[in-house]
Amino acid sequence: MRIKYISVINDEVKKQIAVFPLMKDGPFEEDLNNPSSYILVALLGEKVLGYVLLEVGFNDTSPNIKYVEVKKNTHGIGSSLVNRVIKYAKEKGEKEITLLATEENYRFFEKFGFKFNRAWNKLRFGSLLFIEQ
Repeated sequence: MRIKYISVINDEVKKQIAVFPLMKDGPFEEDLNNPSSYILVALLGEKVLGYVLLEVGFNDTSPNIKYVEVKKNTHGIGSSLVNRVIKYAKEKGEKEITLLATEENYRFFEKFGFKFNRAWNKLRFGSLLFIEQ
């Protein structure tokens, strides 16, 4: 069975995403219903393997990757989702993407061309900026 990627989600997919750790405690419905949000979901059959949520055009700023979450043992799905959302943003004419990352996970994003910006560092978080090369 092949993995498919969808950006229009139904109620069953919403239910599956709602139990991911970041969504359980966060403003899940608000994020999904926000017209400036773009979600991309990886599915194997009807099972959600992971998702990425991108805020686009919020306050006329660069797109912001708000969430990337994948289930355990889904090697490569997180990378595939990030690559696809970068491609989506580039196709929309965007030159940069921002995100907040913990010290523990910012190295994951560096392999996609994101650069850690210490000037924006607050507490244990730092902003990463993708500059089109």
